[in-house]
Amino acid sequence: LIPRVALADDPEISATVDTQRLAVGEILRLSLHVVSSHGQPGHALPGNSAGFTVVGNSSGPSQQVTITNGRMISQRGLDVSWSLRAEKVGTWNVGPVSVQVGSQTYRAGPVRIVVVARGQSSPRSAPDPLDPFGGGGGFDPFRSLLDSLNGQPSPRYPTDPKLAIDA
Repeated sequence: LIPRVALADDPEISATVDTQRLAVGEILRLSLHVVSSHGQPGHALPGNSAGFTVVGNSSGPSQQVTITNGRMISQRGLDVSWSLRAEKVGTWNVGPVSVQVGSQTYRAGPVRIVVVARGQSSPRSAPDPLDPFGGGGGFDPFRSLLDSLNGQPSPRYPTDPKLAIDA
């Protein structure tokens, strides 16, 4: 993931993509995360998507209240994800994404994406539908539990018998 953060104290805005290189016909996921203590973020747009077709989107608001040493901080958030299908070979700038908080519009990005001809990109693995972490960057504390539930054996690592402990 390549974060692009807007330069502002409030709201906090970041735009990320799941890859910066893909082939024509593949789907790119563009995500926006916004947190503000000054109002509910809304009206999010993906911005420039030349070379791509928007094939879907999803969004969800959030709210968090924190009380520290008697001081209450209320923050509202918005997470938006767009699915973009690559249509043309080339190097494209996607975004900047924009979001409205109160009467102000904020932007993050753009993100540079390289689209190659079919068959010239590295294969991307499909996310595991049972992975609660969304197929993220490799850290998954529950992987062995989920693998055992799926009937997949846990990996065996070589061990030194001198370090063994009796059961």
